[in-house]
Amino acid sequence: MHARTFTDSYIRNLKPRATPYKRSEAARKGEGRFMVRVMPTGIKEFFYRYRVNGQDKTVAVGRYGVRGGRTLAEIAVTYREKRDLQQRTGDVKGHLQSEKRRAEVDKRQGTFGQLLDAYVEALAAAGKPSAAQVRGL
Repeated sequence: MHARTFTDSYIRNLKPRATPYKRSEAARKGEGRFMVRVMPTGIKEFFYRYRVNGQDKTVAVGRYGVRGGRTLAEIAVTYREKRDLQQRTGDVKGHLQSEKRRAEVDKRQGTFGQLLDAYVEALAAAGKPSAAQVRGL
């Protein structure tokens, strides 16, 4: 396979086939690959493929084209961000999943006042007379 760099004309000229197929950009060893998957419908989806501990991992970076898609330049920026993140953290998917979990935990955490308000509401819902006393705190 010869060295290839994605250009708009190259991507536009990738025609749909009966089954999906992939093409990748040339890259140095250990850097991961910028890939495009061409679907039978003509949709072109881009991915960043890299290896962690000998296992291939793939992260979607965007959909190309006129039907709600992005430009190749926009997709390439996202690809470079994912590649840089992989070089900093070692695993893009693992990092993104841990960030998502952290955001969910942060969202569930509240202030002491919010906790106290929820407690008063629970007491009032249960018909406890102490709800009025706690509400005054």
